[in-house]
Amino acid sequence: SLMPAQQEQDWELINEKDQIKVYTKEVQGHEVKSMKMTCEIDGNSLSSFVAVFQDMSSYPDWVYSSSAPGLLKRISDQEIYYYVRSEFPWPLSDRDFVVHNKVWQDSQTHTFHSHSRVLNDYLDEVDGVVRIKEFEAAWAITPLSNGRYNLEYTFYTDPGGRIPNWIVNHFLDIGPFKTIKSLEAEARKPKYSNASFSFV
Repeated sequence: SLMPAQQEQDWELINEKDQIKVYTKEVQGHEVKSMKMTCEIDGNSLSSFVAVFQDMSSYPDWVYSSSAPGLLKRISDQEIYYYVRSEFPWPLSDRDFVVHNKVWQDSQTHTFHSHSRVLNDYLDEVDGVVRIKEFEAAWAITPLSNGRYNLEYTFYTDPGGRIPNWIVNHFLDIGPFKTIKSLEAEARKPKYSNASFSFV
């Protein structure tokens, strides 16, 4: 895994806007850096956030530049494989990848964790779409008090192929901010207000 292997290097704070702190970290042997964002957000309940993560049809509403993922295999309530495609601006090819996702709650801190990693050689590649071979993302949402939550979002991806730097930077700079803001709004929708899960 790309993330734990590089913990000896410190995260560097590179940006802060709208109370969201952005850190990056070099990944050995890679041009693309690992990224981490932390902030506090408001929410109805921890289960409402979990419900958003579990509702794949909602992904285009909050995951930047993402189409609705297709469920490939449900291993359990807490573990799935899914396919996702990312739309890239013309003349670049779209990207796609297969994700192995696990979710769980820490019994001590009550933190909800979602961890996703790319699953290679699971699906045949699609003509005209670049298959992303490296992707890892982790969400940790910890209940504070007064309906506040601490959120940490860590991810690494190498979009593959030749992409102009400005587009890579746009996706890395704009994308995560929009995703976090949209997640906060999404989790407040009435349809998630009564959610409950056996593992939360």
